[in-house]
Amino acid sequence: MPALPEQLPPVAALFALLAAIAFLETGGAARVAGALASPLLSAHFSWPNVAKAFAASVDLAFALAAPLAVASVLLETGSALIARAATPAFVGPVLAPLKSVALLGLLALFFDRIAELLVVVSRSW
Repeated sequence: MPALPEQLPPVAALFALLAAIAFLETGGAARVAGALASPLLSAHFSWPNVAKAFAASVDLAFALAAPLAVASVLLETGSALIARAATPAFVGPVLAPLKSVALLGLLALFFDRIAELLVVVSRSW
């Protein structure tokens, strides 16, 4: 499949085809074309507005990703210190899933704040 990378397994290609069919069958292409052709888009499209939207999106992405990035660095550092302290024992395979579970737990803790931030940003636009 030319749109997908070559290293994907066949199941991933099947899911990509399923997603493309779902997008097309639910009228996704028509909605995108309608949104691009709407007069509201031409009223809001100017280079200063595009620059403001881009700057706001970078701020939003940083605000959403910063807590998880910091938590990831702390978890990696903690797991490296634990692995160093347990030198004869090989604890890497044990710590790898625990890091993923810890990041998911932190995401669950921060999810309400992330949702509130998205609501505030969507109201300001």
